[in-house]
Amino acid sequence: MEIKVNFNSLQNALNQTGATLKYRFSLSKSNSIFSKVLNDFDKAGSLQIITNTPPNFYGGLLVYKNIFVYALLNNENDNSGNIHFSSCDILKNNLSQASLHLSTSDLFKESGELQKGYKPCESCLQITNWNNFSFAEDWAKRIVIRQFNIKHIHDHIISFQKELLSKIHSEETLLSIPNNFLRILEIIKAKKKWNCQICKVDTSGYKQTFHIMPTTDHKYTENEGDYYGLCVLCLKKANNYIITYPEELEYLNKSRLNRKDH
Repeated sequence: MEIKVNFNSLQNALNQTGATLKYRFSLSKSNSIFSKVLNDFDKAGSLQIITNTPPNFYGGLLVYKNIFVYALLNNENDNSGNIHFSSCDILKNNLSQASLHLSTSDLFKESGELQKGYKPCESCLQITNWNNFSFAEDWAKRIVIRQFNIKHIHDHIISFQKELLSKIHSEETLLSIPNNFLRILEIIKAKKKWNCQICKVDTSGYKQTFHIMPTTDHKYTENEGDYYGLCVLCLKKANNYIITYPEELEYLNKSRLNRKDH
């Protein structure tokens, strides 16, 4: 999604007129789009039967109704314990035999690590290039597999999930995102140090509030200069439909005040 907005001009205009930008907040998570999707899953965070809505793959990542999920094959011939999260051929060819799992599923420890007996699918790691898996030496790949943690992944993808739930991207844009988008998020957010380039707020304490947007439609590279790095409140100045929660607003406003005090 190309953002064709001069943020400084917009903010100056607001300041001069004394106007405020009215944000569209989801005030109650229990009534949010996200919560409605959660109703499809059982109390253990699992969906054992995929019914009328098959999952999609955006940026190489497994998505069910615009929420990132993980898959386990319920196949008597598959005792690998592999957890799938990308568009690998094994999963795509066996979707009818897969159960879907949220990050709160019993497959994961509270720390975000996988329970004993499970491991990330190496093909999924290869496709997404998480932690540079595709180019790592064998010993380094073993470390990536052993240290796989969904909380670390979610630090990078939850802001994108909110973009999906808010439906701010066209289907054409979503289908143009490369399969290694997880690696792109990992690289670009680190290079931008989780700092909003408009208001300069540091979002590293609440990473789901940091978004990256390509400066040119359908251009996804590993070059930092090809992206805007924006906190969710500055992104709202370009797209008011992005979902934002009150606690995010509170965090960002406090962070902005703290920055001014220093």
